Parts: sequence; structure tokens; C-alpha cells
Amino acid sequence: LPLMYASYRCFEPGKDIVMPVFTSLSQLATSPYVAEGMPRGGAAARPAPKRRLLFHFRGQILRYVPTYSFGIRQQLLGLYGCKTGKEIANPKDLVGVPWCGPDVVVSDRHTTNYLDEMANATFCGVFPGNGWGHIESPLLLGCIPVVVQDGILTAWEDVLDFDSFALRLPRAKLPRLAEELRAVPPERVAALQAGGRRVWERFTFSSLGLAEKRRMCGGTHFTAAADGCVPRLGAPGGKHSQAFLASSAITGQDAIATLLQLLRARLLERTSPERG
Repeated sequence: LPLMYASYRCFEPGKDIVMPVFTSLSQLATSPYVAEGMPRGGAAARPAPKRRLLFHFRGQILRYVPTYSFGIRQQLLGLYGCKTGKEIANPKDLVGVPWCGPDVVVSDRHTTNYLDEMANATFCGVFPGNGWGHIESPLLLGCIPVVVQDGILTAWEDVLDFDSFALRLPRAKLPRLAEELRAVPPERVAALQAGGRRVWERFTFSSLGLAEKRRMCGGTHFTAAADGCVPRLGAPGGKHSQAFLASSAITGQDAIATLLQLLRARLLERTSPERG
């Protein structure tokens, strides 16, 4: 343990705060929730994808650095890693690999389809790397986070009703991860997805998008209106378009707002007469 990453205590409950990592505006634009909130005349809302994958994890693994990720990512790759889709050179390669199939993706290979894969998965892995695991992208894309990092909190885990939108499994269950996920009842899956829909924005920095929208009001992408800024007809589309900022799903109740609300609540608790 002395050689492991995070082998010393660096979090004090009630004092320290684990916040989400920064997500860019371009990544915010990929969220199906943002697309669903687009007004008529704005960018077309994409239909919610039918999630064909049971589980997805694609990220850095460092196979030959056993101290990285407490060895969890390496163990995951050994248990479930396989070649899938177009990467399959020979179907015989899949024989004997536990739960290796078309609905489980575990890989350390880069792909341009990374976000599409995650948006098509029901469950997404959240594992430690150099620190706590990243839960932001799964929630942004409507994928249920599955956290496996014993004794390590992830962002907002001790602040929000974590069990309403994410699963936490002990590392001891990692060898049965796929079986555990297949056994989750459909009604529980639906409840977790609904929970993720309620909290996803708190894992983003969407208020920066609202500030950008105000800055651009009256310019190329937005025009001033009685109720604020609305997408300008004929505004440029494509990957450089900012029209997605008109989505009603972007409210500004993001990580920054959550942090301020938490600090205010802690201050009130600290100054409460009941505390003496």
C-alpha cells in the first residue's frame, strides 16, 4: 500500500469537498438532455438512442504499472477485456473470455466513437486512476455510473442522493460485474436513469455556457428577444455552432452552483444556535 496512488488519507468528511472535474462546452453539447431541451427552430433534437451495450469502460489502464488505479483497471481488463465490433480479427478470439460479447466493452484503446459508445451503454464504469474516478461523462450522456473504488468517494457522493442515480459495488464483486448488472431489475434501471436526469447538470459547468450565451446575444448565433436570447434563424450549424446553449435543459444549476449551495448550508449549520 505505501507505493499505491492515494495510499495516504487526503479527504476529511465534513470539511473537504470532492467536486466534478471540468467539462468543456463542446462536451456539454453532446448530452442527449441538451438536445431534448432545444426549442423549435433551434438545433434538431436527436432521438434518444436505444442502449445496445450493457457496460462500457474505455480509458487509460497502464497494464504494466500495478500501482496505478490500485490495480482495479488492470483487473477489469483481465476479466472482461476483449476485441469487439470491427476490432474482431477472428471470432475464435472471443472463446473463453468471460462475458466477452457485443454488449460489454472494456478497452484501453482510443476511438473516435468514445462518446457514442458511452451514450449507447446502460452502465458505465467509474474506477480510480491517479485519484478518484470520473463520473461526469457517464452522467452527461445518460449512462448509469458503476463506481468500484473501495473507501474513495467520487464527486458529490456525500452531498447528493447518490443511490438514486448511481451504483457502487465493492471490488470483491468485480469478477461478477456483468452478472451483477444483468441482474438489476428493469424498474431499478429506469429509476437510476430518472435520477441521473435530475442531477446531470450538477456535474457540469453549464453556467459558463449561459455566460457565453449572454455574451453572444445580438451576434452571429443569438438575437435579443423579450424573453432573453434566442437562436438566430440561419445561424451557422456544425461543430462550431453555439445554438445548443438555447436548450431549456441548461439552467445553470451546475457544479459551481452546487458548491455555493453546499458552502452556504455548512455555514448555516456552523453558525446555528443549536451548535452552541
